[in-house]
Amino acid sequence: MLWTAQRHCRRGARDDDALAEATAAACWAHVLRKFYDLKEAHKTPIATEAVECPAPLYGIDEEIRGRSPDEHREVRDARSRPLLASMYEGLEASLAKLSKKSDTSAAIRYALARWDTLIRFCDDARYASSAMLDFFRTNIVTTSSTSILTGGIKTAL
Repeated sequence: MLWTAQRHCRRGARDDDALAEATAAACWAHVLRKFYDLKEAHKTPIATEAVECPAPLYGIDEEIRGRSPDEHREVRDARSRPLLASMYEGLEASLAKLSKKSDTSAAIRYALARWDTLIRFCDDARYASSAMLDFFRTNIVTTSSTSILTGGIKTAL
């Protein structure tokens, strides 16, 4: 989980006060790593789609980088939320078709259980979707037709 840094900005704040201000924002890299591992091990279409589906969000955030928090929220509401809603629906539909004991089901349940905190970046400009999407830019290296996970993801997790 990523936590807001508000509590670190207030010197002398009691721990109770700091915890009251802490806001959870789940880490997309953790979620995507589960699907990435399944994609590499089993080449499942569900895992492949789950890894690739969030990629357009990175482009959206690149476009709004440096804009005001209100503009972030507006653009994310208009463009990111529909993509996320579609992803959520797809995960739920896939889960209904899979064995409850499968690794893919476990990865989907992991994502869905954290969904509200995964999409927190849509509501608050302090959270960049890049917390998830740096996964694409820095940790997956494409060489010829093979994607490999670099060691950098281990430090990001």
